[in-house]
Amino acid sequence: MLFTSDDHFTLASTLEHMAVPMFAAERRSKDAPFRLVCVNKAHSDRTGMTTGAVRNRRIEDLLRPGDAKDVMSRYARCADQNKTISYNETLVLNGMTMDWNTTLQPVVLSDGTERVVGTAIALDRPANLRSAEEAAYFSAHAQMKVGKLRHFLDMLEDRKDVPADMRGMAMMVNNLTYSIDVVLGDIRDLANDHPQLDAATQPQLRKVVG
Repeated sequence: MLFTSDDHFTLASTLEHMAVPMFAAERRSKDAPFRLVCVNKAHSDRTGMTTGAVRNRRIEDLLRPGDAKDVMSRYARCADQNKTISYNETLVLNGMTMDWNTTLQPVVLSDGTERVVGTAIALDRPANLRSAEEAAYFSAHAQMKVGKLRHFLDMLEDRKDVPADMRGMAMMVNNLTYSIDVVLGDIRDLANDHPQLDAATQPQLRKVVG
């Protein structure tokens, strides 16, 4: 199944097929620190961090102490609960402050190593009110499309007659759509909470959501 390879180069190659920023980290035991395994090109393009620079590095080697503590806590929660989690975070990477919506997927390897595979979508704030209004309308429409896709992927994951690697791929894409859905919801909330959102946009939003 995807993400379970003991070969870190195979794992890195798998992540390179994704167009959104992704990364993987591991710990050998619950008492051991998480260490980064790889980041994909989309992640490197955003942060300037390459797999060569981060491989086998501890989280606290790469982030400010407060940020590292929060990140390690979330990685541990994902691994300890053995469930996918999603959250918003602000991190300083290579001297740049970045907002992300991050989704973590837990993976347990055959030797007991605990791995988390992350999808990190950059949150770029609207430059002006008009862009926020448009983002609210189109994000509501997009959420409906994402919902239909997630429903299909849920059914595919449960199909026992479908090969395991295909079900694994469906799970990976489903986790990504969950992260996208959260980001779209954040954009809608930002625009709808804006005190100057005009009356013409609100009926359109209600029609799309309803």
